[in-house]
Amino acid sequence: MKKFFLITVVFLSSLSFAGLKEATYEVPTSQNDLKSSSIFKIKKMSITQDVDDVTTIRYMVPEELTGIKNTIEFSGVLNNNSGDLVSEYGDLNCLSNTTQMMCTVRYQKLSFDPQLAKTVMATKFQGQELANRLSVQEKFSTDPIGIIHIYYKSSLANKNQ
Repeated sequence: MKKFFLITVVFLSSLSFAGLKEATYEVPTSQNDLKSSSIFKIKKMSITQDVDDVTTIRYMVPEELTGIKNTIEFSGVLNNNSGDLVSEYGDLNCLSNTTQMMCTVRYQKLSFDPQLAKTVMATKFQGQELANRLSVQEKFSTDPIGIIHIYYKSSLANKNQ
C-alpha cells in the first residue's frame, strides 16, 4: 500500500507561500456594537493541495460558537485565486491574494450544543463582552454562516517579481 504525505501549504494560484500566520472566523452582523465581538480565532487550520490541484481546507469551527468540536473539511479546485470548495457540511467560496484568503461559508450540517457554547463563552469573556458574544452565538446557531479570514506569514511571490 502506497502512502502519500501532503505538506501543508497555502495555495494561491501558481504562487509560493511560507505558511499560515493566523485564521479568524467572523459571524456577519449588521449591528455595529457587535462587530468586534463577532470575530473568533480559529485554533486549528490546514490548507493542502494534492497533485491534481485539489485544495483542501480543514479547520475547527470556534468552539465558542457551537459548544462542540466540529472539525470541517472542504475540497475543490481554486482557479485564478478563487473557487468553490464543497463538503457534506456545506459550501466554501474563496478569494485570495498574496497576503490573505477570504472564504464565505454556509453550513448545511453542523452540530450545536447551545448550553455548552454559553459555558465555553463564560470561561473566556465577562460583562458586556460576554453578552455581545452570546448574542452573536445565538444568531450563528439559527443562521450558521461566516467569513473565514486566513492571513499568510509571508509571500515568496513578491520576492520573485
